[in-house]
Amino acid sequence: MEEEEAENEEDGKYEEDDDDMKIKSEDAFSQTNINKGGNEKHSARRSEDAVNRGNNSNTTAYTSAKPHSRAATRRTGSNIRKLSVVPGSTRLLTVRNLRPQTRYSLSLYGTSPGVRSKIHHLTVTTAPEPPTELLFSNVTDSSLSVSWTKPRNPVTGYKVTYTNTESGKPVSLEVDPQHSSVALSQLLPASSYDVSVTAQHGLDHSDSITGLVVTVPDPPTALKAVDVTDTRAVLRWVPALAAVDRYIIVYGSKSGAKVTTAVSGDVPELQLKDLQSATAYTVTMTSQRDSLQSTTVNLTFITTGGKQFLKPMDCSQQLLNGMLHSGVAQIFPGSKQDEGVRVYCDMETDGGGWTVFQRRMNGKTNFFRNWEQYSKGFGNLSGEFWLGNELIHSLTSSRPMVLRVDLHAGAETAFAMYSSFYIGPQRKHYAVRLSGYSGTAGDSMKYHNGQPFSTRDRDPNPVLSGCARSYRGGWWYKDCHEANLNGLYDINTNHQGVIWTAWKGRDFSIPFTELKLRPVNFDPQTQG
Repeated sequence: MEEEEAENEEDGKYEEDDDDMKIKSEDAFSQTNINKGGNEKHSARRSEDAVNRGNNSNTTAYTSAKPHSRAATRRTGSNIRKLSVVPGSTRLLTVRNLRPQTRYSLSLYGTSPGVRSKIHHLTVTTAPEPPTELLFSNVTDSSLSVSWTKPRNPVTGYKVTYTNTESGKPVSLEVDPQHSSVALSQLLPASSYDVSVTAQHGLDHSDSITGLVVTVPDPPTALKAVDVTDTRAVLRWVPALAAVDRYIIVYGSKSGAKVTTAVSGDVPELQLKDLQSATAYTVTMTSQRDSLQSTTVNLTFITTGGKQFLKPMDCSQQLLNGMLHSGVAQIFPGSKQDEGVRVYCDMETDGGGWTVFQRRMNGKTNFFRNWEQYSKGFGNLSGEFWLGNELIHSLTSSRPMVLRVDLHAGAETAFAMYSSFYIGPQRKHYAVRLSGYSGTAGDSMKYHNGQPFSTRDRDPNPVLSGCARSYRGGWWYKDCHEANLNGLYDINTNHQGVIWTAWKGRDFSIPFTELKLRPVNFDPQTQG
């Protein structure tokens, strides 16, 4: 700690303006204290030597402020001893222009003509210098960053306090001295916060630097399009948590002009009219309060109408017909043009339009089946199933298809995409041809490319046999597998489980898998 002498000259002018010290006297002297955060408060005894106590107008008080150490005076090389003479009626004296975090010695005595009281001495320490330039950045609906400029003198830390002006509940954070910023989280949207920062040096603390900041409003949630027709749709949403003035909605198709509209903050839906049929529309929506705006939420939907497919061949055409949510639907592929077939459509993953042909999720369906069962398909479309090799061949023969493999293990997910996917006819043993891998799961199907399908009762490979029986499934086995997604559920031994080697190896049975296909040229953003 720096020690310094400070002298209050008779003309009342001082050399340094960093902190103040106030001296209050009774009968010309008796009490002293520190102003602006000083951590010491000293009371001096009433002097027995005071004179003319009944006539303060004739009494003069002298105060002297000097450094606690003469060495400090010598280091500064300047006369910083201060002396103040005040009338005997004065009870308070402010000593200005002191240095922060500096210890001072003060003396106080009273005089009358020919008489001087006992001298009272005390030592005081000025408070730390406060930080400056309080700034707010990265303001969201629930968090923000606070930064400041450090004081010149070293400190032991900072205390950041923020208070919601509505609730009045303060929250404080301690910040290490090497840092000059901190993130505040778990804030309420569209709310005002008083933020203060003080520097700390041991038990002492500086004055606060304060500021007011307002978080932005939160966006609406669960935005969706309902009652979609060829020319109309209704947008619905869950309102923002904060009270907002309005919602700004922008919608339009890729080839058309954007339309911007505003609705009141207490309205939960908007009717869209005069839309184009069989067209993909994008919607963006934000909340506004005063001049503050939330983050953006997005939605894509497709109108029905003029280009509706009376007999959709797959789930991509069902999506273009206006089916926006995943579920079971009727399609009419080449081999089922008359009666149609029920399939499960994934309308959410990567733009939707996927026809799902395999799912593993709970082990309730037996996948160790014979050739005929794998050819026709089995299982429950809402649970585990295999759509059937004959139908998969029909779908991949109608037009070029993309294969997507989705894998889940707890919170972990991975996928594999193949830009070309085809299953041959039964006379070719439903042999698989695929290429163009991309994704995060690794390419475990490359090993199986060109291989025929085999089951426990039929193995078309005349040289290598027994893979389906050994690994308990129906698959495009080679010798024998890098992928075995129709293996035994929840079995982690003997390489018999639901396996994708490139992702989890051969000794981990994957809890959830889906195989799905979609036309190569399908893009929901450009249809119509």
